[in-house]
Amino acid sequence: DIICLLHCRFPDTFTPQFIPALVKHLAPPVRSQLQAMTAEQRERQEATRLARQRILLRILVELWSSGVLYGFDARLPMLTTHAEYSRLENSLMGGLGATPRSEELLASYRSILGDGQAGVLAHVIYQLFYLDQISHLSLTLALGFTKWAPYVFQAPPDPPSDPDGFTVMFFRQCKSIVQVFTAYHQSLCTSLTQQHKLIRKLARKNETRLLNRGSITEEEQQQYGKARMTFTKALEIAELLAEATGEKVPEFPDDDGDQYQLSVSFGLSRNGTDGQDSEDGDGEDLWEDEDTRDFYEKLLDLRTRVPGIFLAEKTSKRESSGSDYPDASPSVPTSQGHGIGSPETSSEEMATKAITMESVDAK
Repeated sequence: DIICLLHCRFPDTFTPQFIPALVKHLAPPVRSQLQAMTAEQRERQEATRLARQRILLRILVELWSSGVLYGFDARLPMLTTHAEYSRLENSLMGGLGATPRSEELLASYRSILGDGQAGVLAHVIYQLFYLDQISHLSLTLALGFTKWAPYVFQAPPDPPSDPDGFTVMFFRQCKSIVQVFTAYHQSLCTSLTQQHKLIRKLARKNETRLLNRGSITEEEQQQYGKARMTFTKALEIAELLAEATGEKVPEFPDDDGDQYQLSVSFGLSRNGTDGQDSEDGDGEDLWEDEDTRDFYEKLLDLRTRVPGIFLAEKTSKRESSGSDYPDASPSVPTSQGHGIGSPETSSEEMATKAITMESVDAK
């Protein structure tokens, strides 16, 4: 309300300075700078940026819907100078390189801004979302826009008969914004498909290591949990964007009910193709490496390495009445006339041993 009052009071002094400053703070992040940061610094930087731009984008949407931005199309070139294009090129290609996809997005952006009917809001929307079809850093801002301006997606494609200049401009910009969000949603669905394949691959890898090692590391658990959480949040935003744009979200099978059963048969991989990956490239071999595979598959024949005496069957125990050593030499006579192996000597020795054991136990 205060901004609208200032615009009504100072339309030629306040508004021309306020709008460029507002657009400047709604610029997308420079990816080369983000890549130079650590993971914690990048998350903190992005959280701060999204919180700030969420408020500023809502203010810009309110000003656009109330007609404050009407008439600033002629002043748009001062917002898109050569320095602005250079900054956008660094933002889009700095961390990705000049890929065909990035060059296509930038060329489309330049062609849109070359049209004098683009408008200030379209300038911001194209920067935040159309150029973000690769990294999807502004998902929460896109979700907020669908809540703040649902009328943009409900507007008919063609303006009513005999409209004024503002109505024509409004419907034209609504059509452009819907096209941006449609393309953004389609790119998000493509990214979700890739993320889902990655999650399936990580799950199979963890199960394989769990089978081979008996446990998985905490780092592997955190990696899978983070990928799963990122996919879930992006899927929720994609479903909400689909409701606004009228698009569809591809169906993803539930990982909990998926057939992720490991084969316990030696020599067979998960997909049953003897170690060959599946067609979609998500197959994971049952064995972690070649040494583990050789250990289980290439079994040694013990008969070629171990002496036969250790592999022979045990003979039955001889009768207790007979001698344990039938081939032993005959007993030697003693002074009493009895041999060592005679029953009398054996009985005396057994009695002596029993008395000795009892005395030891008593002590």
